[in-house]
Amino acid sequence: VVLAHYDHIAGCMGADDNATGVAGVLEIARILSLQDILPYTAVLICADEEERGLIGSAAYADRAAANGDDIRVAMSFDMIGYTNDATNSQTFPDGIELLAPELYAEFEARGFVADFISAIGNESTVEAITALQTYAEANDLPIGAIAVADAVLGLDIADDLRRSDHASFWNAGYPALIISDTAELRNPNYHCWSGEDTLDTLNHDFSKQVVQMVTGASLSLLGVDP
Repeated sequence: VVLAHYDHIAGCMGADDNATGVAGVLEIARILSLQDILPYTAVLICADEEERGLIGSAAYADRAAANGDDIRVAMSFDMIGYTNDATNSQTFPDGIELLAPELYAEFEARGFVADFISAIGNESTVEAITALQTYAEANDLPIGAIAVADAVLGLDIADDLRRSDHASFWNAGYPALIISDTAELRNPNYHCWSGEDTLDTLNHDFSKQVVQMVTGASLSLLGVDP
């Protein structure tokens, strides 16, 4: 499953949040449609009402669980277009240095530059994260990826990791991860807090690299040689 939410808040354009994610899903759908045979089923979703509490994705994930669907992984795009190459342009949620000390130390050594894509999953997403790392490297895309133990995801320290549609799949017992530019942790225009979330503020080459990464990983996970 590859998904993105298409709703946003009133009065804000939402170019990064989440037109970038929707565009990524549509492009991957286009590419997958060109394949003659897929050994597994690919599901591409544009979900509504994420901003109101993950309503659309929860409806899908809960129905899938009730039907006994075997979802190998769900990958959720939520903001994949904003970068900043200045030192200390990236911030982190409290406690991330405890959840991922090696990754945090790597970012610290690089000067906390907001030029990477993040991929955060539950503990059953190790295979998917490995695939994402492989195709991130192939596309010269810096990535910060972690698979968090399910026991940790139930703690208050992990609340910031559950803020998008991937959490609906976690709640339903499925492997899932969020692919994100980290929202307000780098983008001052998140929800138009300090400026307009418009196309001209985004790095489209970065978005392209992210989509290329996920396309390669998706094909690999679907059993197709990219």
